[in-house]
Amino acid sequence: MSMKTKQLLIAALLATGMTAQAQNEPLDLSTVTAEHIELTCTADGWTFAPIGGTATPFDGVIKGGSKDAPLNFNASVIIRNQTANEAVLTFDNANLNMSSGVGFMTNGTDGKVTINLKDARMESSNNTGLIYSAVSCCPIGVKVDESSDGPSKLIGIDQCCPISFADVDLIVDGGTKGLEIEAVRACINNVENHMTITGKVTAKSGNSSTISSYNSTGLTIGEEVVIASGYQNAISIGAEGVALNPLFHWKYKTAPVAGKLVIKADGVEKATFTTDGKLKSFGIGGVIGKEYTVYYTPDGGTEKAQQDADGTTAFKADANGLMEYSGMMESTGVGALNLSTLTGDAILTCTDGKWKYVLDEDGATELPFSGVIKGGSKDTELAFEHGLLIRKRVNGASVLTFDNVNLKLSNPIKFQTDATVDLLTVNLKDSKITGKGFSPNAGAACGPILIQADPSSTTASTIDTGEDSNAIGLAGTPLTLDGGTAGLTLIGRQAVAVGAGKVELKGKLALIGTSQMGLTMNQPCTDLSIAEGVTISGKDGICGQATWTSAALQWKYINAPAAGGTVEVKSGNDVIATFTTDGNRRYFGIGAALNKEYAVWYAPAGGTATQQQDNTGTSVFKATANGLLAMEGMEDIAPDGIQNTEATAIPAISYVYSVDGRLVKTVPAAEYSTLKNGLDRGIYIVNGEKMAVE
Repeated sequence: MSMKTKQLLIAALLATGMTAQAQNEPLDLSTVTAEHIELTCTADGWTFAPIGGTATPFDGVIKGGSKDAPLNFNASVIIRNQTANEAVLTFDNANLNMSSGVGFMTNGTDGKVTINLKDARMESSNNTGLIYSAVSCCPIGVKVDESSDGPSKLIGIDQCCPISFADVDLIVDGGTKGLEIEAVRACINNVENHMTITGKVTAKSGNSSTISSYNSTGLTIGEEVVIASGYQNAISIGAEGVALNPLFHWKYKTAPVAGKLVIKADGVEKATFTTDGKLKSFGIGGVIGKEYTVYYTPDGGTEKAQQDADGTTAFKADANGLMEYSGMMESTGVGALNLSTLTGDAILTCTDGKWKYVLDEDGATELPFSGVIKGGSKDTELAFEHGLLIRKRVNGASVLTFDNVNLKLSNPIKFQTDATVDLLTVNLKDSKITGKGFSPNAGAACGPILIQADPSSTTASTIDTGEDSNAIGLAGTPLTLDGGTAGLTLIGRQAVAVGAGKVELKGKLALIGTSQMGLTMNQPCTDLSIAEGVTISGKDGICGQATWTSAALQWKYINAPAAGGTVEVKSGNDVIATFTTDGNRRYFGIGAALNKEYAVWYAPAGGTATQQQDNTGTSVFKATANGLLAMEGMEDIAPDGIQNTEATAIPAISYVYSVDGRLVKTVPAAEYSTLKNGLDRGIYIVNGEKMAVE
């Protein structure tokens, strides 16, 4: 080639934004002067070109900068694969500060593109990403070359996510040499597709989930992957995300100060985090059946085992999924009490806010536990044949949590607490208890007790004793039952039996009496409050005496509605309560707001809902004073339509007179449903109104 020809070639390249580049050699980005370039893999190999310019071959290797001198590269880079085969693009000892990053413009049918990092460092402040695509594209791989001398590094500045894709089949592989990823926000993001992170990968973010795989169809994270974040969640997979192996995630309320956090698997060190007083959530990929433990060592300090808020120190997964452990702290050596480990009756005692249990009345061997009860699992019931006695004999709040238990009890769980002590709270977290329920110990005085659905529950909890016994029988105990937002369903012969002291029912709470009442007061309640929306149903109605500090409505059907239908209580268009009928329950009640109108609708299985009326023709019901308003003879509204009238409260005592003024009987409010029992046919005067007995 003549000198003149060479000069003409160089001039042509300069006109297209490139300096002279030999064929089949690495592309040195320091030679690029164009604002936008495309790197394209064709059947003949890799080429580069300014957008719309002339393509020049290169060998698929990118250079730029040096170990100690990064190259500030402001051009945007677009990658295309025009083949059906895998295209590998290697960043070899590149040290790049990129303003725009490396983007992909490929079709889903194109071959995979792999970014191969060999002793590379890449940094970007591009909001879209460092290695990225904003739309669905071909499968992508980001891997570390095994011939590297050490780890490669990807850094996201400001809002930049170092690896960010949408709906892409993505594999990130740190290999044996390692990939270090740091970002203020997420380190790796991929939406609604498979993602695998494997090899020696360390990812650390500041104020966002480090690994974000929203509603991933399949996320796999290897055991060597180390994930940390200053945010509350190091790993996020979305509500519909699928984890293809166990993903362990430990969360601290307060970030550990400078030091070292070590994860061990079956006693062997698996992952090490450097703590800095900012990182507070840590994660790794795990293996089913392996037991993981966490240890923290502050700089200059001693290694200490860690536990979560429930006292768990050994973490093990029986299935794939995201395993989250909150409230991590230094282990107290006290964990949850798993009932499967008990060999006899146990007494649980709280003193000074600390729980202990013994296996004999003498208490010869006291064993501490965290106040958390375990037993069974979601799909496996634990048949517990021993007894549990709960004692509390000191002031101060005490909390006992049944966490994800699935128990079939042969004996009721009993309480024995001094009447003068402070509140004992029993949390039911995503739990199911059958067979027997809660009751007081024989002859024991009980202080105030709160039984509630744990605020952190994700599903409703249930106590179901069938027709065998009461779900909760705590007459004589100041009691609060709270279904919270998750829900608490109590099912039993009498669902709840209470009496004396203050009783409060609230939250998403359902009381179902299988063969008797949903709620009965064995002793007069001095203060009974039922919040709107609490549902009470049973074969018999609410029974007993109480000083009401709220209103309740109760509707009785002469015959129990057939199974499979619904009884719905509405206020206007708002549904207040829905009951599923079972052919057994005749009484349906709710806590009601004063001066608010309610209507009842019934729909048989597969049928259409019709509005209901009581035996006086009333179809709109309103409580104007605290107390129980009981309606009889519920049925479909008469075809000719009866004018709606307002239900009136049942007095504490109803007086039944004959027409000649003779007092025939008196009936307390709790027994109002039996008012006609024993009366001969005729006309009577009840509370100033005529009543016919046929």
